[in-house]
Amino acid sequence: MRKTVLFGLYCLALFLAVISSVPIATGADTADSKKMSAPIINDVAISDAVKANIAADSVMEPVDIDVITEEGVVTLQGTVNNASQVERAGHIAINTPGVLKVDNELKVSH
Repeated sequence: MRKTVLFGLYCLALFLAVISSVPIATGADTADSKKMSAPIINDVAISDAVKANIAADSVMEPVDIDVITEEGVVTLQGTVNNASQVERAGHIAINTPGVLKVDNELKVSH
């Protein structure tokens, strides 16, 4: 029994060591990117997730919003129907996993 537990702990430690040594593909191989300890989420995936979250939100009637992501910074551009949609889109974006900052450049249509 004790050998089984020790073997299990050894396997778990080995698994964690292997997982922690696997590099994460980010598209940029810089010294700064290697220092980051949190997993990097692809900018395209972040943009897609923000767009999907905005489209799924009931407050966000059909709107035409461009979502641009660079190194986790999301820029929202386009026109929406009212000020509450500007605020809501920014709230949705900043609460999307991987988003570090939101530059909300949305305008209200007249």
